[in-house]
Amino acid sequence: MHTKSIYKIPDGKLLKVDLVYDISADGQKMIASIKLHGDFFAHPENAIEDIEKILRGLPLEEKKITQQIQDYLDDSHATLYGLAPASIARGIMMGLE
Repeated sequence: MHTKSIYKIPDGKLLKVDLVYDISADGQKMIASIKLHGDFFAHPENAIEDIEKILRGLPLEEKKITQQIQDYLDDSHATLYGLAPASIARGIMMGLE
């Protein structure tokens, strides 16, 4: 299934999410592919692409998505400017509502 969302982060930037998800045999929605766009920045520049990669195969659960992104940022020492892991997770979940 395919969905898109646009999330204006309070006091922050604009996040656009293009999400394709599958439904597993047990009925769980899983991220098949995702593209994150907007007026935010990341350092290094490939951090957004890396986040998109690590989210593939993850269940569409806001807390798990937030934690996976935070773990990546902690491990890679990458930085997001204009949005936080929880904001990305919220923007993703908005596409399902």
